[in-house]
Amino acid sequence: MALTDEKQAIEDIKKVIYFALGEGEDWQQSRPSLAPPEWMPLSIREGVEDVDEYFRDGLLTRRMQIGPFHLLEMRMAPNFVIPRHHHNIDQLVIVMEGSARQGRRWFHPGEGYFTRAFTPYTTAAGPEGCRVVEVRKDPIEKLEIRWDEDNPERWSRERWTAGA
Repeated sequence: MALTDEKQAIEDIKKVIYFALGEGEDWQQSRPSLAPPEWMPLSIREGVEDVDEYFRDGLLTRRMQIGPFHLLEMRMAPNFVIPRHHHNIDQLVIVMEGSARQGRRWFHPGEGYFTRAFTPYTTAAGPEGCRVVEVRKDPIEKLEIRWDEDNPERWSRERWTAGA
């Protein structure tokens, strides 16, 4: 028995998952992935006094699972730089507010970029800071972040707070 057009439309609506970004106040201070230790270059583990200090007030995150997609919303302080790293999962990044640089290219609200898994990159916020959303098809529990930046000077907090 075939459904009427109206009943089919109702059934189709039930398949749509609705969500809104920017709700709630569950922002958390983000910290670098230090475990297991080999995910951080030896020169950084031995040469940087406190990697957590680098991220303090620079990166806030919150996340949500929407159907099969994981969304990681990030707020970066003005001029904050996420040092060179790579993930084991592809991601799509969309700029919501401010501006963000990936590599040598700047992105503004409504623009974004795709990063394939295992591709090293650096991300930086513009002078006004930024809010971005990372979209992944895999659960966040499967995400591994490997830090590639091995120059301790690039993990210096002054690197990004000087421009703020």
